[in-house]
Amino acid sequence: MCLLCCLFQVANAQTNKSDTTQARLYYEQAQKLMIAGKYIQAEVLFVKIFKMDVLLPDEICYYYGKTLFEVKKYAQSKSFIEKYIRLKGEEGEYYLQSLQLELDIEKATNPQAPKHCEKVQRDTCHQCRGSGLAFQSCTRCEGHGKIICDLCKGNKVNIESTSFGERYFTCSRCQGMGVVECPVCEGTRQEKRKCANCRGKGMAYYRRACK
Repeated sequence: MCLLCCLFQVANAQTNKSDTTQARLYYEQAQKLMIAGKYIQAEVLFVKIFKMDVLLPDEICYYYGKTLFEVKKYAQSKSFIEKYIRLKGEEGEYYLQSLQLELDIEKATNPQAPKHCEKVQRDTCHQCRGSGLAFQSCTRCEGHGKIICDLCKGNKVNIESTSFGERYFTCSRCQGMGVVECPVCEGTRQEKRKCANCRGKGMAYYRRACK
């Protein structure tokens, strides 16, 4: 490798390290400005950070989205909050706050949205009552609890060919009933699934009027 190329790589590495340090300082300063309610100044620092070629934490999407909301840039704020939710999901530290921001953005931009104060709260799922499970008519047996015996195909007997002809005997699997217990619902006629409302977690998020 030529000397010039080596010098360029070293210089580039030093520049990236310097940018990372500077971005970290901007990030910390922007968060302090947010705490102080100085969102316009915080936005300026966030813009500088995004212009740098550095690896950014996922949480910056929430902080920047919050800042944009406070300076009334609702469309941009919504975009960054949605990105944070996609990246972190319910495990994200600011998931609940992000849901609240989405609600606040809706109220600020939708004339038809209720104007009274509302808060997003995590509570026991109303549909599954905290079990995380939902029950529906079994799709395998269509709610009958039984399915056609796959050995005798519902004929109740099995046929064995011998040198003396065909021999018929009672199906050993279904005991001559022609049907067996459904392996999915185990005869209960109901199939267990993850609750769609809470995605099997037992807890969900609801809008509540402010107290």
